[in-house]
Amino acid sequence: MELWRRSPALLMGLLLLLVAAWVQRPSLGLLFPTLLLGFSVFSGPRPRLHKAILLALLLILYALYNHHLMRQWPPQAPAASLFEQPLRVTGKALFHPTLLRPHATFYQEGWVVQGVCLDFIPTSGLEHWQRFPCSLFLPAGQSLPPLSSDFWMEGTLSLQNGSARMKSRGPWPPCETSYALAGLRHQLTQKWESTLHQYITDPDVHAFLMALTTGQIGDPLLKGIFRRAGLIHILVISGFHFSLLAYLVERALRALLPRSCATALSLLLLTLYFLFLGSTPAVVRAYLTSLFMGLCFLWRRENSGPNILGLTLSLQLLIDPASLGNIGFQLSYLATAAILIATPLCERWLEKAIPMLRTEEALSLPIPLGISYLATQLCKKMLASNLAVHLLLLPALGLHFGSASLTGLVTNLYFPLGTVLMLILFLAALPLALLLPSLGSWLLYPTQWLAELLLESLHPFCLFSCELPLSWITPALASTITALLLFFFSADFSKKNYGETNQVRA
Repeated sequence: MELWRRSPALLMGLLLLLVAAWVQRPSLGLLFPTLLLGFSVFSGPRPRLHKAILLALLLILYALYNHHLMRQWPPQAPAASLFEQPLRVTGKALFHPTLLRPHATFYQEGWVVQGVCLDFIPTSGLEHWQRFPCSLFLPAGQSLPPLSSDFWMEGTLSLQNGSARMKSRGPWPPCETSYALAGLRHQLTQKWESTLHQYITDPDVHAFLMALTTGQIGDPLLKGIFRRAGLIHILVISGFHFSLLAYLVERALRALLPRSCATALSLLLLTLYFLFLGSTPAVVRAYLTSLFMGLCFLWRRENSGPNILGLTLSLQLLIDPASLGNIGFQLSYLATAAILIATPLCERWLEKAIPMLRTEEALSLPIPLGISYLATQLCKKMLASNLAVHLLLLPALGLHFGSASLTGLVTNLYFPLGTVLMLILFLAALPLALLLPSLGSWLLYPTQWLAELLLESLHPFCLFSCELPLSWITPALASTITALLLFFFSADFSKKNYGETNQVRA
């Protein structure tokens, strides 16, 4: 396939993904995606022998690296239903905190400390487990552990569906020779929350802006509304936020500095923002993507979307192979692949219903018709991207959540665009509001008004939400369907983007 020749980093990322999946979660469901990728690679020009041998050696080394890590992790508990209890082990743990976020449902409130369990020693047995992702759940009213250093604790480790959760009542003796950024992140988040309280009076708008800027959702009602409307990805820090922030910051800096200096300074600001948010898998992917795109411009290299996606995937799997089992990691990369590879085909599907005029024909239209035509074409592109993402995410959504929201096909046509406009108003008014606190509420009033309008528009969709039941999807079926969709869209993408280029060159 021509796509692999033009985007070798994407091929390398997929190979590392399959190797990590075979080592960490071996199953027959991975056999079909492996055969399909092998067929797509060897159906084109055969790679040279020395390159194939080198690639095989690299994959074997990565498999051994994963196997070494797997021996240090706790055993993988089988996927449990709602009525089955997870595997629970009591013991003592050394915990490294990375992020503190609120945990709020309609039944209880508390905190979740995300981090890495550096060492877990079970009460019974001599075997101990090391360096695996873990979350510590704390009910409301319980004292928080030290967030600026590693700490020891005794409690119960629960293993279910590939995730590890810890419950402990303390005490939390700190490890004096260590340091963690979770404490600084929590302090900055509290200061940012109090600053927003000074200017934003509406509690729903305040919770919405906190979710957009920090990724922390403290209002369970807001989270439920966005989930029923198929917009939960808006509240999670992702490539949408990073790309928009990078674009707005660079545009603002380019008005004052040369383009290279503006790009370098914007990358520095994005790095500080990344350190503030914490290294969750979705945030890491978004940051690496923005970083590589900026470096391509600074080094005057060609910016290829599939190559950057593959490079990001490869680097993240090398740094943290355990992120493979994270839901945010899976959905983030699938959505990005859908936008890059599947959207062009969906646009051609819609081209039959909404044809595109030639440039001279579009310029000859009267002004009202021209505006309507541009708005129609914009809606067509948004609908094509929306359709591509929903198609590619359906198997994963069915596997993890048992259903998928069809309401998102409608709400995603206007809500992301409205959110972009709201963030532009917010970022434009925020520096002036910080310099002139007495006028802050007036300067941020347009932002609050637009946010209230967007939130009120979701109420009808919550009342008449449409869910597609997908509880019948198994892990093997999800991997098979996803592989088929990726192969279908990749073949079409390669044919239309690279095949036509080769014909022109010939």
